[in-house]
Amino acid sequence: MRSTYIGAVETAGWTVLIQLWAGSIALDRRLMHSLSQGSELVVVHRNLHATDYFIYVVDGEQITWFDQLCPQARSGSDPDRLVEDMREVGLDPDHDWSEPGIDATFPRSFALAKRITGLPFSRAMLDSRFLAAVIKVK
Repeated sequence: MRSTYIGAVETAGWTVLIQLWAGSIALDRRLMHSLSQGSELVVVHRNLHATDYFIYVVDGEQITWFDQLCPQARSGSDPDRLVEDMREVGLDPDHDWSEPGIDATFPRSFALAKRITGLPFSRAMLDSRFLAAVIKVK
């Protein structure tokens, strides 16, 4: 049995979850639904295999979801809602794929999250008190 770690911090009216090492608790649909009830949720996800996803949920409804390496292939109830913001941070869904791919998609996804939430993702936020738990993974 392995363990994974998850931490949560509340800031500026949002809850930020950070999960290290293994697992995908941030992709659990029930958790996303619960955390977004009456509010909004942004998930910037990377697992051990560098599989990166960006998910935007409002009041339990998945609005926009995309693999950060393929921002042109979005899903959700309103997959185009964030397109202008995506372009602004360099995750252009209309990128010419005959050219080199989009670089630094993970940091660009944090920039997109910052645009949506207004959270600075600053050192001060990372220095705040986190509520943490160890999750046993079977």
